[in-house]
Amino acid sequence: MPGYEVIGIYSNGWYNTDALHCRTRNVADRGMLYIEHNPLLGEQDYANEFTISAEFKPYSNESLYTDSLKVFYNIDGGDYESITMTFISGDLYYAMIPGQPVGTEIGYYIHGADESGHSMNHPYIGAPDPHTFTVVGTPQPAELTVDPESFTLEMQTNTTAIEIMTLSNIGGIDLIYDISETADWLSLNEASGILQPGDSDEIELLFDTTGLAADTYLCDIVITDDREETIIPVELTVIGTNADNNLGGLQNELIGNYPNPFNPSTTISFSLQNDNMVELSIYNSKGQKVKTLLNEQRRAGLHQVQWNGRDENGSSVSSGIYFSVMDTNREGLDFTSIKKVILLK
Repeated sequence: MPGYEVIGIYSNGWYNTDALHCRTRNVADRGMLYIEHNPLLGEQDYANEFTISAEFKPYSNESLYTDSLKVFYNIDGGDYESITMTFISGDLYYAMIPGQPVGTEIGYYIHGADESGHSMNHPYIGAPDPHTFTVVGTPQPAELTVDPESFTLEMQTNTTAIEIMTLSNIGGIDLIYDISETADWLSLNEASGILQPGDSDEIELLFDTTGLAADTYLCDIVITDDREETIIPVELTVIGTNADNNLGGLQNELIGNYPNPFNPSTTISFSLQNDNMVELSIYNSKGQKVKTLLNEQRRAGLHQVQWNGRDENGSSVSSGIYFSVMDTNREGLDFTSIKKVILLK
């Protein structure tokens, strides 16, 4: 044919579904792994995170290797980092690319594999030519939220209690904070820090009524950030334990938690007959340790510790039955007590 070049193709014969383009462009793979995804391209407004979602459709009907479902991303053409995608429902999974400064170019591609041996990228070529977009716009200023917004406690004299105060940055840029308080009976485990957008810090507040007379005590926790001061009022009521204002009759005991069931936090109470080393931990129904709440020397008396429903990594745990376990040791004598804790969301 004039104007055409004829090229010979070697093959092993034709299929009943064959056509010329199959000979030159490959026969369709009926068991392919298909990734359906609408890419982020061009300019994207600044955000704390960018959501990447995709459907993985294994036409082989074999199961996906869920640990292979990843988003690989780079910043301004640098080295790739990976994020394992999280299941939503059906074939749908998602991952979050962390927010970046305005003007940053983010490149990314999606990868997956199934048990039939198929694997796929989106875009098909993957790392050499990823989807790219540029972050534009003006980020929201830093904004601090505090939970709870006040503390009201009633404690017996010569006792301690631990409460948790959560600081969160719901703005779009870093937030620097400092915390101060003036009461001798209140101390903090952390007095300053930096919160990136979307991050939270848990501040441990230790209330100690040793030597305090029965009365009501007031103070303010002052949190200073880049914008303003936040005042957290504290009211502590100290009561005597009996007519002689002593702790007679106490024993080593894990009293339990209140509220129970709870959401999102609960207060666990225990008592000590003598000064003692105490470990208080949370375990799940499989016997796996979820969180160590306390592991230190404590005075004789009544004590309280708060659990906010998070594990050692700061992640919220799921609804279910958990167990608070108290261990003490004094002069070679061990004491262990277990109480059921129920989290309902």
